Amino acid sequence: MTQPPLEGVRVLDVATLFAAPLAATFLGDFGADVIKVEHPKGDPIRGHGHAKKGAGLWAKMVNRNKRMLTLNLSDAGTIAESLSGFAAITGQPEGPPTLPPFGLADGIAGLAGAMAILMALYARDKHDAGQVIDLAIIEPILTILGAQVSVYDQLGIVQQRTGNRSANNAPRNTYRTRDDNWVAISTSAQSIAERVMRLVGHPEVIDQPWFATGTERAEHADELDAYVASWIAERDQSEVIDAFEAAEAAIAPIYDAADIARDPQYAALDSIISVPDEELGPLKMQNVLFRMLGTPGKVRWSGRRLGQDTQAILGELGLAKEHVADLRTRGVV
Repeated sequence: MTQPPLEGVRVLDVATLFAAPLAATFLGDFGADVIKVEHPKGDPIRGHGHAKKGAGLWAKMVNRNKRMLTLNLSDAGTIAESLSGFAAITGQPEGPPTLPPFGLADGIAGLAGAMAILMALYARDKHDAGQVIDLAIIEPILTILGAQVSVYDQLGIVQQRTGNRSANNAPRNTYRTRDDNWVAISTSAQSIAERVMRLVGHPEVIDQPWFATGTERAEHADELDAYVASWIAERDQSEVIDAFEAAEAAIAPIYDAADIARDPQYAALDSIISVPDEELGPLKMQNVLFRMLGTPGKVRWSGRRLGQDTQAILGELGLAKEHVADLRTRGVV
């Protein structure tokens, strides 16, 4: 089998920023015929973020594998990160609630929306009936934030901001290395916490009664962080990572986009691919979300120009060129 799993499924993407368009992107990656319906003036995403030669790069990624149709439809969106409780628990303890610098709630809702659509398609094949999916952008991010609602319901406790630390284990933080890079570590398992403290030269804390659980270790995060941070600060990033890996302790470098672009592991996975683009030439972007051996997904093209496929799509619906030209004159498409 090499046929995409959603070949033959047609999707109308009539949404704007960002959740529903992402759900449609994921479906298009695996073969669905996605028709993106935009206002004749263009979807707001075309003006978001960086652009080159007037072409929005965010739109190039989100609108990949979609055919572009213009039609005079529009509606407004919201800030789900603030309503879900995400902002309230994000940031330094003494700082303000913090919003993410990207559409986090939209991305999570996009994944949930694509999953809901696939469930509906599966149910349609079993029961020969379609259905309406009611998905609020706030619900998926609310779910992945954990048990904060249950904790408040049962204990009256409201989760507070802890920065990069955790209320459930320590040491857990980001640390600067001697060569001015950063690493992140987490010690959710007791055995890892013990290995880390031996590695940084403070095995004596392992015998402290409070070290026996993650929650109690978190109450001594200042002390543990000081030990770890001072040891890491005396070494370059590569040396720190090698030492942690040799000690079988979880660690990761803090990557930016430049690090991702040159990382050999991402290259080996084909996580970043080069896609031909009519306006910009070769354009690098994220590959499809996962690999399927028998029915693989594929990025067939990047986001296309506004209304590029309007004539072809309306022609498929039986509209003559003259009719489409009239609609275009009246600003309908």
